[in-house]
Amino acid sequence: MRKVVGIHSVEEAIKVRANKIRNIFFKKEYHSSPQLKAVYELAQEKKLRPQIISPQELDKISDGHQGVMVEVTETPEINWNDLESKENCLLIALDGLEDPQNLGNILRTAWLLGADGILMTENRSVGLTATVCKIASGGAEHVPVESYNQLYDPMRKLKEKGFWIYGLSEKAKSTIWQTQIHSKAIIVAGSEM
Repeated sequence: MRKVVGIHSVEEAIKVRANKIRNIFFKKEYHSSPQLKAVYELAQEKKLRPQIISPQELDKISDGHQGVMVEVTETPEINWNDLESKENCLLIALDGLEDPQNLGNILRTAWLLGADGILMTENRSVGLTATVCKIASGGAEHVPVESYNQLYDPMRKLKEKGFWIYGLSEKAKSTIWQTQIHSKAIIVAGSEM
């Protein structure tokens, strides 16, 4: 089960997968915040049963909760059959991404760019924590994230299916904006060391 905190992230979880929300918690003073009150009303509209708890209880669950948290039983999954048939497809591959802030920002940006998924290594990588979901501001509800022992095999298979692989580096001689990206692309970034 995945915990999602923060006003925008919880609101998006309710919109996208209300039937997969097991619990929803609001701080006692939710009605004093117009944003929290709107999320509470959305939860009731979707037939969820909000539970009211103290801010201290929410603090025990997660920092930065903004007064609301949901427990979701589902995460988006990559539809591999759709990827093969799509004319345009963008995947992001992340190797050794340990900072929740970075993954949250990448998820949010990937959602806005219309990325079809994120491939990550399991070792030395952060998962879809409550903090990551909050920073993603709803992106975790739209961009599938799959973890692998290593990225070589899935990227090799995708390359065989016509995907081009592009690596990001601070030492690159040209920017991503100066590069003509193929219609089926994997952008690789990694290791924050």
